[in-house]
Amino acid sequence: MSQLVQNAESHELSDALEKLGQEAARLQTVIDTVPSFLWTSFPDGSKEYLNKRWYEYTGLPLEQGKRLGLEGGRSPRRPGSAPW
Repeated sequence: MSQLVQNAESHELSDALEKLGQEAARLQTVIDTVPSFLWTSFPDGSKEYLNKRWYEYTGLPLEQGKRLGLEGGRSPRRPGSAPW
């Protein structure tokens, strides 16, 4: 009986993890199709997350984008854009 319960719990956990993965993929799709820049920052100013549109706009690589805010610099501008 114990083995039967353990198998049922394992299957239940597997199903829950699969659903979680599907929801994470769905959320990532929504975030990447929002027509705006989305990000989260750590207390030190470094970026925890920058969405796909942000990287497409700035052309910066992942690691350089995540370091923004640490050096006290301004956010990057798109080449040829008007000054802020």
